[in-house]
Amino acid sequence: MFPIRHLGAVRWVHVPEPGLGLVHLAVLIEGGAGLDPPGLEGLADLAGAMLIRGTRRRTHRRILARIADLGASIETRTTHDGILLIGEVMPRHLDPFLDVITDCLGSSRVPEAAFRREKALSLEDLVARREDDGDLAWHFFHRLAWQGHPLERPTSGWLDSVERIRADHCRDFLRDRVHRGHLVVGLAGDLDEASTEAAVARIAEALPDGNRDVPTLPPPPDRRGLRLLVVDKPGRSQVQMVIGHPTIGWNDPDLPALLVANTMIGGTWNSRLNQEIREVRGWSYGVHSSITAGREVGAFAVHFFPQMRDLRPALDLTMDLLCQVADQGLSEEEVAFGEDILVNQFPLLLATAQDRLEEALANLHYGRPADYLDRFPERVRSLDARDIARVLARHLRPRDLAIALVAPARQVLPLVRDLPGLVSLQVVPHDQDRLPTG
Repeated sequence: MFPIRHLGAVRWVHVPEPGLGLVHLAVLIEGGAGLDPPGLEGLADLAGAMLIRGTRRRTHRRILARIADLGASIETRTTHDGILLIGEVMPRHLDPFLDVITDCLGSSRVPEAAFRREKALSLEDLVARREDDGDLAWHFFHRLAWQGHPLERPTSGWLDSVERIRADHCRDFLRDRVHRGHLVVGLAGDLDEASTEAAVARIAEALPDGNRDVPTLPPPPDRRGLRLLVVDKPGRSQVQMVIGHPTIGWNDPDLPALLVANTMIGGTWNSRLNQEIREVRGWSYGVHSSITAGREVGAFAVHFFPQMRDLRPALDLTMDLLCQVADQGLSEEEVAFGEDILVNQFPLLLATAQDRLEEALANLHYGRPADYLDRFPERVRSLDARDIARVLARHLRPRDLAIALVAPARQVLPLVRDLPGLVSLQVVPHDQDRLPTG
């Protein structure tokens, strides 16, 4: 759909939409939180934020003022795999906009005062997470599901690790990662190909040369049995719960079939979990399953939030339903319905130039084939119930779940101690961000 092009070591993609009146820019620096040194978790996140917090030519205030003058926007995001600098601007202001972008990428200096402010905000965000039970459940689910794996370490870091990060750590990280070998550029919107290539060249010229060095993740940990973590938070009558396990990533050909299966497990209103947990029994206002895929690995998860009195029957039924689909697969009717949903919703994923740019960059970053988007509906439609059953038997592990729930431990522990297949039961205070040790 959108071919990957090369300008020296720099990879780039162009998603044209003449007449849009906007240009969307995405600059990816490969290598994100997965490269945080032990004890300095959160470094890539802080370093990424500092890209636009001051350069040799501009203070943070001047950067924001110039962006505002241009009617543009700019922000940074950090994932386990990389740092993204994204923005949008009207085509007639692209030249001065790129002046700011190249300044931030090529001349960021991590001013001490700006660093202290950004670090304080990061610490405030980590503390604020304690107040959102849903966020807490997801945070501890990922720590438990990936225990002992690099993905156990959160992108935003731990409270004590962020406390240890200094401005010079950020400078060293940016000096090591921000070069042409790690650079991926995407532009979308009202810009022709020649102008796009010129913009890419301008960004590349602002950075030094370097060799590409992108780490790969090891396979998911092979853990057997149910592992349950109670995040002790008093005064709750509703239990926020996330259950699931590591699974495959974009580089596995089984992923489209698993996406179809997930749709009918808990990914839509007509799914088994939604019908049985919400519609028939009313045990949770919402229940949803998801597949989150990275390059090599991903995660399958179910999120729901029953009242305390409904916790155990809702959990038992959820695990029973997962065992049923793992052992028996889905019906032909369910598979057809799931395929219809994925294929019919697929155009919405590509509705805007920005959407198409994000998917094109995902092709490049996650190693998906260049024709992945073109062939996705065809690949989904080619699947039948036997394909789905085979993939579910291989990749859905309902007897090896990580279960994280946020609730008063004194009330919830008697309800879950006797779960069949339980091999681990731990309790952690809600104001602690790491898993219990020992």
